[in-house]
Amino acid sequence: MWRNADVVDFIGWLRDYNDSIQIPQRIGFYGLDLYSLHASMGAVLSYLNRVDPEAALRARQRYACFDHFGEDPQTYGYATASGMTPSCESEVISQLMELQKSAAKYAALDGRMAADDLFFAEQNARVVLNAERYYRAMFGRRASTWNMRDEHMAGTLDSLIAFDTRSSETNLALIDFMQQYSARHDMESSLVFGETGRRANLLATSVRRTGRDSACPAIPM
Repeated sequence: MWRNADVVDFIGWLRDYNDSIQIPQRIGFYGLDLYSLHASMGAVLSYLNRVDPEAALRARQRYACFDHFGEDPQTYGYATASGMTPSCESEVISQLMELQKSAAKYAALDGRMAADDLFFAEQNARVVLNAERYYRAMFGRRASTWNMRDEHMAGTLDSLIAFDTRSSETNLALIDFMQQYSARHDMESSLVFGETGRRANLLATSVRRTGRDSACPAIPM
């Protein structure tokens, strides 16, 4: 969806625009999904190589758990879900926890830029954690993986709002707008996450998590 010339042009324009204004007023462009397992591991390692080489070594050892499965994370999901090999769950949990424990030290390195870099690294470590769970669950019930992915994206949106308080009201207003739009057009995007076997999407999950509305019913799949 985002790999097209329009997005490339937009990012180029946004970079020029941000370069022309002060840092506190700059605009961010963020991804929410969890399909970047290997790229996110690389981002965590790249960050730690710069700020804490010893921690980078530990992270590399943990993420090496995935080395046996090649570049396709579905291979990992199948092998672990079928019991052919142990999962890497404990390794990715340990990595995220270590990064979070060191957050104060890393954030103090270089002001706002350090905080931005740390946030980026922590979100990528969270992507690795949730992607690992997602690909293991992929070979189970489809509704489960749909909702796991949706919860991850909503959690990322929550983290963005918490990280950049300047955007909080804007993001909540966007959720309201999207909800009103979907309700007017009777779209599935107004569905909320319900019991097992029901399906949600990012809008409905964000609405539920922010407490903006809980009146829309879910539908069975």
